[in-house]
Amino acid sequence: MTTSRPEGVDTPIEARQNEPEFLAMRSAGRRANDRADRIRALRATGTIGLALAAPLLMIVWPDASTALAVAAALWIVAGRTVLDAWYQKQNLRAARAQELYDTGLFRLPWNTGLTGSRKAAVEDVAALRGDIDDDRNRDWYEHVPAVPWPLDVLACQEQNLIFARRNHRAYGKVLRGAVAVVITGAVGLALIKELSVNEFLVQLFVPLAPALLDLVELPRQHEAAARSLEDAEADIDELWNRHADGEALTAADCRSVQNSIWNSRVTAPRVPDLMHRHGYSANSAANAARMQTIQENFAPGS
Repeated sequence: MTTSRPEGVDTPIEARQNEPEFLAMRSAGRRANDRADRIRALRATGTIGLALAAPLLMIVWPDASTALAVAAALWIVAGRTVLDAWYQKQNLRAARAQELYDTGLFRLPWNTGLTGSRKAAVEDVAALRGDIDDDRNRDWYEHVPAVPWPLDVLACQEQNLIFARRNHRAYGKVLRGAVAVVITGAVGLALIKELSVNEFLVQLFVPLAPALLDLVELPRQHEAAARSLEDAEADIDELWNRHADGEALTAADCRSVQNSIWNSRVTAPRVPDLMHRHGYSANSAANAARMQTIQENFAPGS
């Protein structure tokens, strides 16, 4: 059993998501995400630049190591204050635009206590709106099964979780590999150059500190995000089981799942767009298989 589809919702999600009002929301969210990505790229550029400069200067201009250490310390402060606050603002705007998109598309209530004012989200969309005809705004939800509301909503929410979990886990593995490379390289160079402990700290460790801090923290944060998303997927599995046992699912059930999705969007570390593109084919295939299973198990007449 399911509760009745809300009045006026006759068009399937897969088609309705490409209507102009929803394309405008996707456009706004994408622009805010692009800005957040550029801020993260700026921080990463400075961090990587310092990491690369440390061994080079140690070889060609050792006297500059102290100045580089000071620059690294200042960059840590700037990255974790000014740049982080700037990033959080854009990330929140992106999350609000996507929440406006989801709640409108799914016909779910807005959770003001969790997500803030809906009016602020509408204003963000108006301010950020770009070219709605950009193909990247279309077909956000793929392979949506032909099941009654709110099962179609639950399927789309599961898509969000599948893509996000797989991306966080894959990127966490990449970062753990990078940690090993950086530490091994730094220790190896110190041994080759026969650096004293003090020389190692000033010429290598401090300039590498911004990169090391990120590389040590981020794998743990991405793994925590993946586990949180797995918990939300387990909640969805329980809802599917309840429906299979004859229980009617409600908008409140889907709103609870949406709360978990919102929390992930505003708190989880960002996965670079390059990783999204790299893993898209495999992630899309996994999602398509799951949507097909839902179609087979829960479509009318199945």
